[in-house]
Amino acid sequence: LPGEDTIPGEDTVETPDVVDHVGTSCDNPFELVLNTEGLTGEINPAGEADYYAIAVEADQYLIFYTDANPDDDPEMVDTVISIYSEDGGTLLATADDSFPRASTDSELFFHTTEATILCVKVEEFSTWAGTDPIGGPTFSYVLQAGELDPAAPMNNPEAEDNDTVETAQELKLAGLTSGLGTFAYIYGAFSDAGDMDYSKFTLPDGNVAVTLYLMPPGAGAPGAAHAEGYGSTHAPTWLALLNEDGQVLGGIDPTLGSDSLTVPMKAGDTAIVHVESPAAAGDNDWYFVKAFTTDAGNPPEAEQADSSNDTLETAEALTFQEGSGFILGTIDPVGDVDYFSFTATAGETYAVACGALRSGSGLLGATFSVHGPDDAVLKSEVEEPDADVLWGQSPNASKPPLTIAEDGTHFLVVSAEGQDEDILSNFYQCGVHLLAAE
Repeated sequence: LPGEDTIPGEDTVETPDVVDHVGTSCDNPFELVLNTEGLTGEINPAGEADYYAIAVEADQYLIFYTDANPDDDPEMVDTVISIYSEDGGTLLATADDSFPRASTDSELFFHTTEATILCVKVEEFSTWAGTDPIGGPTFSYVLQAGELDPAAPMNNPEAEDNDTVETAQELKLAGLTSGLGTFAYIYGAFSDAGDMDYSKFTLPDGNVAVTLYLMPPGAGAPGAAHAEGYGSTHAPTWLALLNEDGQVLGGIDPTLGSDSLTVPMKAGDTAIVHVESPAAAGDNDWYFVKAFTTDAGNPPEAEQADSSNDTLETAEALTFQEGSGFILGTIDPVGDVDYFSFTATAGETYAVACGALRSGSGLLGATFSVHGPDDAVLKSEVEEPDADVLWGQSPNASKPPLTIAEDGTHFLVVSAEGQDEDILSNFYQCGVHLLAAE
């Protein structure tokens, strides 16, 4: 996993050599070799970037990652890795952090299409994002590069014939470092437009949900509108979890910007991962999916037939820990309205993040609102297919955070307009986070 001192599936890496001034451009890079000990660089002075050349073969699945700042120390480097053509003229892929994020250390998976030389650039996030550059003698890093080992317990390269539910590929799962959760890397190249890949596994004992993360397509971009991309020419048109009968439990359309889904399941259930190719073929149409099974998740809604939370008076209390309250609920049938209560004080500021359709659910037109003590709507948003419901301070927030005007009990209220007839699940997930108080 990101931050480890080993390449997944490889032996322990020895202490790397320190290299000063490894290269100032793709024209004079330092040599990096796959599956060998890493190289240490330093972003010093501020604004400096280091360049490496690495020889690769066709149809290799590679990982590039840094070991630099696993604890997010602001006095240490926040790396970004970019991959270019040998002459530096074409940007092929970019990664800031790992996905899902573990720390400021970078992790980038990449598929090669030909035998060539790649130019690898390492820089500080501030430089990449076009802000005031930072650096110094404490901004050191180790860059590692390796080919993914198909024999490693987490690695699952695509194996044909896996084009139908009935011929789904059996996946290997590796255990996480703590708890009962497991993970798998699922990756492959599409043979043509319309290609479909299916793979399956059984949810281990003690696990309650499956989450899929799709690494972003494209090459990424630097600057104020910076973006990450793992080099795939196009995004898949569909990423879904199916049950053993081939029914869709949850699914997303990555072409609309969705990149993950989480579906509640039970231990012993068969989970089938379905990835569908882009509508048009490109030069490097491939995918990399991280699958996680988890033994914990958002607390489930407690609504029962004899204990409804459909009104302000019967609202279910959100449980907060360290300033955050989470909930996993369902809207059934459509027309159901769920109320969840929390106590807030005037001057407090809250971030709210919710998802249904964008998280893989079949709910359509999910509406997420916060009501005041008198049930008046303070802020509300309908989830759209191409935009997350996120009230907060981040650049990708859909609305600014919620500021509380008066003391008292407030309410998170959830409803939906419909249900996708092709998706079985009707769940939603929300998190309410205390940001600040006056």
